[in-house]
Amino acid sequence: MRKWILILCILPLLSSCGTQQELNDMSIVIGIGMDEANDGYQVTLQLVDPSEISTGAGMSPGGKAIPVINMVGDGPSINEAFQSAVSKISRRTFYSHLSVVVIGESLAKRGINEIIEHLERGSEIRSSLLLLTAKDQTALEVLSALPPLTKVPALSAIGKLENNMENYGTVTKVNIVDWAKANDRKGTYAVMPGIFNYGDPKVFTKQENIEQSEPYSTAVGYTAVFGKDSKLLYWIGSEETKAMLILQNQIRRTFVNAPCEHEHISYELPFSKSYNRVSVKDRKAEIRIKVHTRSELYSLGCMKKKKLTEEMIRDLERRMTSKLKMEIERTVQIAQDHHSDIFGFGQSLASKDKKKWKEVENHWDQLFQEAEITVDVSTELLRGGVVESHM
Repeated sequence: MRKWILILCILPLLSSCGTQQELNDMSIVIGIGMDEANDGYQVTLQLVDPSEISTGAGMSPGGKAIPVINMVGDGPSINEAFQSAVSKISRRTFYSHLSVVVIGESLAKRGINEIIEHLERGSEIRSSLLLLTAKDQTALEVLSALPPLTKVPALSAIGKLENNMENYGTVTKVNIVDWAKANDRKGTYAVMPGIFNYGDPKVFTKQENIEQSEPYSTAVGYTAVFGKDSKLLYWIGSEETKAMLILQNQIRRTFVNAPCEHEHISYELPFSKSYNRVSVKDRKAEIRIKVHTRSELYSLGCMKKKKLTEEMIRDLERRMTSKLKMEIERTVQIAQDHHSDIFGFGQSLASKDKKKWKEVENHWDQLFQEAEITVDVSTELLRGGVVESHM
């Protein structure tokens, strides 16, 4: 009996953290860039240098103030490209903090099926991993740009996505699970947000860039639309992205700018709700879209000196709904021209009439292209925001 008591007392002392890794023994991968290279792949691993982000400002006192290192490798396959990059790193690579993958445009046009499959198989990869496409550039160029404020390019990209979605709604956010589901599902097409550098490419990769008052930086914008073969089909702009998000009920807050003589009336939309009814009869699709919004005046433009009357309020509402309707109709037309239902109308039909969907799912792209689509937009102006006097 005493023997067993002694063993039970000793056991806790024998336990240890067998899988524990010291920070100094690891290379933390925070971002990955994927590019095309001679019919193969080029991989960029963005590593965090802990010694350079030890202070709240993102750099350590007396340090070189560049808290990341990009290791680049290439090879005929993704695995060999990763091996080439990792062979240049003296510590074990740690992917549990991987936050974003940037895909170069040329590789996106070639197809990204293998990339998605490789990432999904990674045991350390999180389902929240964000995907972006570099517009007109390589992923290496995007990850090499030194941004102001948030010194880590990968984290800076995430911050810009969140900031835009929270305030303007002209860019989407897609993680690896979202993309895979949309690409596998019939009746909808996968999309991915765009990111690009603007400015002098010889400057934005250097320390001197973030030491000036007006530094060059990356920006998020545009949306890449992918075909069912996982190849980049086309891009849509900020207004089209906003319209897409409104129709998907994914918008948080956005703005609509309606022309008014030589100025613009700006409306803030803190709320919007989209409804659609999809039907197919005699091999002809009919889609009815209704969008209701609540809006507030942000700036009055040419009407700023006019007294806010009931008639003027109705006119302001008409201007806003007319402009938003035009943006939605243009976006829908672009998608129809490319035979690509990026809004999920096919899935809407599938959820409401499974039998009919089974009949048309294999030729939904053609039905969507030829569909008769009507858009109805209404708004409720909540607040005029007119300043009667500054006194």
